[in-house]
Amino acid sequence: MRDRDGYRIPTGFLAGVGGLLSLAGLGGIGAALLAPGQLKAAVPGVVLDASAVGGATSALGGALLVLGVAQLVTAAALRREVRWAPAAGVMLGSAVGILLLASATACVVMIAAGAESAPLLAVAGLALGALALAYAGATAQLVVAARRRLDNIPGRGR
Repeated sequence: MRDRDGYRIPTGFLAGVGGLLSLAGLGGIGAALLAPGQLKAAVPGVVLDASAVGGATSALGGALLVLGVAQLVTAAALRREVRWAPAAGVMLGSAVGILLLASATACVVMIAAGAESAPLLAVAGLALGALALAYAGATAQLVVAARRRLDNIPGRGR
């Protein structure tokens, strides 16, 4: 991959976050399988039994694992200059960025509604908002780089 392609930063971002998401997903699945009782104890006031909390945790862990692997595959494809990789990166980055922004907005709404855990929600909202901005930046850079690459194809220039 040549540095002038403009894919280096988005590729590194997708690979780094993809690796972290994969590890978090594996951790969630492992915690759900090995310690569902401790998970239930960590969430006071929940009416569900330990197996339900474990099932929800494993489902969330599985979703994080799939998302992480998708990002790792996309980053590898960008690095190898696979033709579909920029489009996949833009779609993945846009979708995840929108989900993060929606989650940050939910934190703000819960704070405005007077949630007891406002300080924790504020930290979570800021972190989610920062991640949404990072995804937006990486996605925008992919769009610009892909557009530049298309403009350099003979017969496709403006």
